[in-house]
Amino acid sequence: MHKSLSDLFRHHINPIAKLFMATIIIVGTAYAIFNAVHLKQLSKSVITDFNQIYSVSRRFAQYYNNTDVTFAPKGIYERDGVGIMVSKSGEVKELSNGINKLRSELDPITHDNVWTIAIFEHPANYGHFSPLREEYKKRYGAYEADDVMKRIVKLERLENTFDQFYGCNIKLS
Repeated sequence: MHKSLSDLFRHHINPIAKLFMATIIIVGTAYAIFNAVHLKQLSKSVITDFNQIYSVSRRFAQYYNNTDVTFAPKGIYERDGVGIMVSKSGEVKELSNGINKLRSELDPITHDNVWTIAIFEHPANYGHFSPLREEYKKRYGAYEADDVMKRIVKLERLENTFDQFYGCNIKLS
């Protein structure tokens, strides 16, 4: 009986185990080679997409710097599908058309994977959100003037460089 188990292992199980291991090694090696070959292509694709996103966002900066302003009392408004939260009455930039154009240019690049476009003025007395989600109303509704910008600067560790910001500055995340 002992000899038959040994023969069974030697003649049946051992060759199957060797074949299984060889298959795993061959498939694993082929997969590693495939990934190595396509890594450069993926890297170029990611860099190209990021450059396009940055370029489109940077063009929005010119719109931002040259747009008109209007007076808005404290409150929550919607213009052309863009939510505006005003925490302190005052002049508010009219960015809704530009934000909609920005989204229409970003969506094809990102395959409609832009969750939200948010624009905060500094000091942050108001913010534009496309779309304005309930979570944002709850989270930013209780903030006082400039709290949002201070929070972003702290979270992104920009304390040392924040003094150097001028005009419209882009933060992609």
